[in-house]
Amino acid sequence: MRRRILIFALLGGLLLAFAAWRYSPTQVLKRRCDSFFNVISISAKQPSEARHVQALKLGDYLDRNVALAAKELPEEIESPLPSGEVQAIFAAACDACSFIAITERQFEFIGIDGDYATVQAMVKVAVGHPAGDTGFNGTHRMMLSWHRLTQGWVLTKVAWEKTGR
Repeated sequence: MRRRILIFALLGGLLLAFAAWRYSPTQVLKRRCDSFFNVISISAKQPSEARHVQALKLGDYLDRNVALAAKELPEEIESPLPSGEVQAIFAAACDACSFIAITERQFEFIGIDGDYATVQAMVKVAVGHPAGDTGFNGTHRMMLSWHRLTQGWVLTKVAWEKTGR
């Protein structure tokens, strides 16, 4: 009888340890970032309607206003932008590009301070640009600033810089 209790206690402890790890803020943020990268990735075979659904899904990841920071941004895009404008920009990119792929994701830093977090990740970006411009393709350092609300983590800032091919 004691042996069974010990086995159940050990299994219960392992289950609790796994749950604590899986639902820790760091692991939740990693999954949220991966999910965000999946939403902003579109395949060449994806129909136009599905791409617009992706743009709508993007809204689930955005705070009311989102700051964008990158050298590649046109000067007329002033930051921060309302989330609806960010979705519209992404929808336009979905229409203009044959594909957008965010791959080889490596998290370098995850810092959490209460309800705010910063995630730094290296990602490989490939964009099928209609004019054949491959200047954006390559390795990028992404800096994602998150804010935890009652419905979960939302982005307040997205910054990126190209670091290599």
